Amino acid sequence: MELNKSILKYVLAGMAIGLLWFVVIRALFFYPEHVHYHANFAVFINGEREQFESPIYYEDTLACSQDETDNPRGRVHLHQPNNDVVHVHDHAATWGNFFENIGWALGNSFIKTDTELFQDRMDGELVFILNGERTRQVADRVIGNEDRLLISFGDASDTELETQFAAIADDAGQFNTKPDPASCSGPTNPSILERLRFGLLG
Repeated sequence: MELNKSILKYVLAGMAIGLLWFVVIRALFFYPEHVHYHANFAVFINGEREQFESPIYYEDTLACSQDETDNPRGRVHLHQPNNDVVHVHDHAATWGNFFENIGWALGNSFIKTDTELFQDRMDGELVFILNGERTRQVADRVIGNEDRLLISFGDASDTELETQFAAIADDAGQFNTKPDPASCSGPTNPSILERLRFGLLG
């Protein structure tokens, strides 16, 4: 009887040690996936480039959270002072999502600023040029890493469209190597509590 109790103690102790090691190993190798990449864009309305000067277009770094996907604005946004760099924190964020987050609206046949609506074929032509290729649909297109998007409304000639596209910055790749402002850079190193929580709960 005493022998059985001793064996049971060793078995329970072994199980506890095994469970502890399992939790520790999981915690040590926990690195949460963090989406963080950038794209460049420009909007021209009747030949004038939109400068996005108002602070309402920019995500306040204080509003950023550790898990940007919980906050629609955290998924894709602008940060001052860069009015042509889109910050993407969700693989599923579309160009339509981005413009919605800055208070505009974008469809495949219209663009709406915070004050005006511009419809294709009504008062001008709405043109999308993505990565050098003209396309008819961008609103539902997922923003790609280092995309360059031109949205032009008006009566621009092909030469003018080429000039507008050439004016778009091509520095998204440089931003990919830098942390985002403040906490929007996301969790690069999880805290001990986050690691333990993952180790215990997965």
